[in-house]
Amino acid sequence: MDFFETVAQHRGGYILRPDLLDLGVSDREIKAALKQNLIVRLRVGTYAPQSATSLTPEERHRLLAFSVLDKLPSDAVLTHGSAAVVHTGVSYGIDLSHVDVTRPDRHGTARTEANVVHHGGLLPVEDIVEIDGRRVIVPARAALETASVAGTEAGLVQTSYVLRGGVDPDELTERLDRMARWPGIAKVRLSVLWAAPECESVGELRSVYMFRMGRLPIPRIQVE
Repeated sequence: MDFFETVAQHRGGYILRPDLLDLGVSDREIKAALKQNLIVRLRVGTYAPQSATSLTPEERHRLLAFSVLDKLPSDAVLTHGSAAVVHTGVSYGIDLSHVDVTRPDRHGTARTEANVVHHGGLLPVEDIVEIDGRRVIVPARAALETASVAGTEAGLVQTSYVLRGGVDPDELTERLDRMARWPGIAKVRLSVLWAAPECESVGELRSVYMFRMGRLPIPRIQVE
């Protein structure tokens, strides 16, 4: 295991600039390591070892999201599309260039700072799960939040995947009822109504969406 891999292990796969400086690695040497592809930049001041180049976009976003969360107050929660990617490993329709977090110390309209979208609000304890020591919104809510931001098609993919993963359909319906006053609720409702957990891929789900939009009969799926 090389030097950068060893350093990254201490933070769960990523490296902060102060970590390297504390170990005697100068900014000049960091730039050289980047140029030689010994490390890759996740965001300003945050890096990952060369092995991160083999990660999928979703795996890389998970690493980025956790590195962002670790720098925020302990009551911050990973939410919306970022949480959905962590839960399902699927990112269709989700903008991976930014990380979504919800913070109780923020209020009003979501604000984007350094590619991190800060949503405001106090989340119920039962809506939060811990994954690798980080606070993440539960799968059902993550799917619905994704639909509210990214639209019906992306939401349909996420609701289908979380249902396939074991989320109770009644939970989705109950949560949808609580979101009645949310902006864009119509597209969220469709993402739940049209969910097809029997589909095994994003391609199949996108096909279902196109059939729905074209008002065509839905083919029988996974016929034996």
